[in-house]
Amino acid sequence: MNKDRIAKTIIEMTKEAVDSGNEKLYWQALGYVEGMKRSGEFTEGFAEKLFITIKDEWSRRRREKRRWFKRIWKLTA
Repeated sequence: MNKDRIAKTIIEMTKEAVDSGNEKLYWQALGYVEGMKRSGEFTEGFAEKLFITIKDEWSRRRREKRRWFKRIWKLTA
């Protein structure tokens, strides 16, 4: 499989999950990386770095949304 295509797929899956906030898409992105690791396409270390990156992006976006909600809440209260 083409490495550029795999990288673009993972980036797009992560972006779609983070932008939409859809937890199912988030788990699909992690599952895709897990599948690539189990098939031997990714080394253990590389897959772990991808897991960390995807999880960090997801957490960062959720923190931003919570912070934004708190600001709006304070303005309306």
